[in-house]
Amino acid sequence: MNLSHTARFYWRAFWIIPVLLILFTSLEIIVRVIFFGSSALWHLTEYNNRSLVFTPLVEQIENPDICWKLGAHQASYFRNTRFNTNQYGFRDREFAVEKTPGIQRIAVLGRSTTMGSGVKNADIYSRQLQLLLDERYPQQFEVLNFAVGAYRFTQMQAAYEAFVARFKPDVIMWPIYYDELSTPAVGCPNLNSIQPRWDELRGYFTPLFLYGAGKAWIKEQMPWLMVSRWRSRGQAHSPPSDTKAHLLERFIQARTQEGIKMMVPVLFNINHIERQKSPLPAKYIQTWIQPFTKNPEVQWVNTVPDLIPLVTRQDLTYLGDNHPNTRVHRLYAESIARQIHWEAL
Repeated sequence: MNLSHTARFYWRAFWIIPVLLILFTSLEIIVRVIFFGSSALWHLTEYNNRSLVFTPLVEQIENPDICWKLGAHQASYFRNTRFNTNQYGFRDREFAVEKTPGIQRIAVLGRSTTMGSGVKNADIYSRQLQLLLDERYPQQFEVLNFAVGAYRFTQMQAAYEAFVARFKPDVIMWPIYYDELSTPAVGCPNLNSIQPRWDELRGYFTPLFLYGAGKAWIKEQMPWLMVSRWRSRGQAHSPPSDTKAHLLERFIQARTQEGIKMMVPVLFNINHIERQKSPLPAKYIQTWIQPFTKNPEVQWVNTVPDLIPLVTRQDLTYLGDNHPNTRVHRLYAESIARQIHWEAL
């Protein structure tokens, strides 16, 4: 009798795994068809949820302060849309190193949102800003996008010195989120250290949209599950000795000494909609941003008030992603174009 009972237990346990796999696969198929159409079932390399650093779009470099960059002449797909890079390895049109006389060159630094994760090259807010400036100030400004996804502040600074400075920009745009300047300015991880190993399940699940949607839901509804430092929960922490604000302040000082002007747009964070409706963002900006943007060579703009009444969670690129869609990119560009004093550049 015990043997029979044990046999039935193992028999049921044996069937749990294939049933769960069939259920998971069916849900993944449903998500793909609903959000991307039937073509997402057959073009798996074009439609997947992988992070940028897990794709062939990036290449590892020896500089320990940068760690990786986008490969040049890329013509592929990333986050379900076409992804093209120019000869220098940036997601923008081809352009010359030498500036056109009489035109102000604006170099846009940044990370995944500014790189245009999940939207077409032509829909990135830097390109939309170029179109708006061409309408209002024809043949006066050139907006170039040097953003790379998953970069940290330290990488942005190092990448500027290594790759962007030679283009001799007249203005640098460094976009930020309202709540990040008080966090530590940490260096970049080695690319090999963050790649999933063959024996890690996340390496097999990350391309799946259902996995991304579930992870996003857990992060939003039960953020305590995403805490990595369990032993430090509830403990008081001293302020970091070198914050992103300190790094950005040093960067601004160095550039203004070179005669380069700065623009610091505070981008609306679509993942923190409710939090940005509170008085906290204004207080945070007053504490961390305004002190070092009193420099006359720096213009800072806050897109949060403009976008709060217009943007919802429906404006994410797709279920499970955390990047804004084409409409939000256009709103970014319009807000920046309206607030910057272009005649002062």
